Amino acid sequence: RGHRRDYCFGDGHSCALCIDGEGYCKPTGGSISLNKINGLGGLKGYYFLNIMGEVGHPLKVVLESDDGYHRSWHNYGSVWTDKVHEPGFQQRKAGAVDHVQVQDQVTGEIAYFKFPCGPAAPPPPKIVIEPVPVPVAPPVVVTEHRFVPGPPIEAPAGPAGPAGPDGEDGEERIKIIPG
Repeated sequence: RGHRRDYCFGDGHSCALCIDGEGYCKPTGGSISLNKINGLGGLKGYYFLNIMGEVGHPLKVVLESDDGYHRSWHNYGSVWTDKVHEPGFQQRKAGAVDHVQVQDQVTGEIAYFKFPCGPAAPPPPKIVIEPVPVPVAPPVVVTEHRFVPGPPIEAPAGPAGPAGPDGEDGEERIKIIPG
């Protein structure tokens, strides 16, 4: 059996994600999702599960309850369960908690779910980010600028530029004297 805790915030891989009533659950970063649908009318007292995984991957779904009730299903890519008895109906203990484990038989990914959630889960721990003092670097003062000549750059002449204050449109020669 996989590791299971009463409360979980997020991944659904190392602990169970829970649903009160009906709803949808998908672990963060996982490919497996579960939708719980409660029966109505003549199907009151039952619920149904729709489990989705990677297309074409065989899925194994096992439901075990703390009252001894258990079911299992196998299918490729998705699983629609038949009727699952709600706790408190059809000789099931009222208040029982159902635990579901879904495994992708190709990738080995496992997700855990449970319903109902039980008592209200405590809020997630508050993350406090404290500012860290940053050392101030001393100012840099440039006292000397020196040009270091390199090899000449050979490139084709570009288009003629606009007229300068003392010249006409055309090319100009500039002589650079390293110094």
